[in-house]
Amino acid sequence: MAAQKVGNKRIGKQRVPKIRIDDEDRHGGIQKELENPLGTVKAYLKDVEFKWTRDYIPERKLSELKRSMGLSLKRNDSLHRMHGIITKDAFLRTIPEESGNDSSHAHRIFRTSEGDNKVLLLDGFLRFQILRELMENDPDEVWWTIDVYEGSSF
Repeated sequence: MAAQKVGNKRIGKQRVPKIRIDDEDRHGGIQKELENPLGTVKAYLKDVEFKWTRDYIPERKLSELKRSMGLSLKRNDSLHRMHGIITKDAFLRTIPEESGNDSSHAHRIFRTSEGDNKVLLLDGFLRFQILRELMENDPDEVWWTIDVYEGSSF
């Protein structure tokens, strides 16, 4: 992943360096890591962990994403799916979801039991954080559609 320092921003008394990540390198790296697709699952926040998290999120970016998600979540839209890694055995234990006649929303449900591995997400940290805020009165709705690939961990 190529990164360049492009300046500094002061937050309180602390200086936070601004880093620009070359998106082409970042997405190319994810694609290289995800070679064995297993399928698509519906996963809940408690059943996922994140490869990357953020300590500092620019307020403007956060408010734009909150506004966008408040209008439409697009959790089942193929363009807004997250990408994650699970073992093949864990994928085989997923449960088919009843979808009625709408095959565009047909996916499997991923749930963990005590001691199970979670889906390791490569993206979507902010979306899950905002979704948790939006659905604070309905925790059963804190889920997202994830394209999963075979792997263990990195």
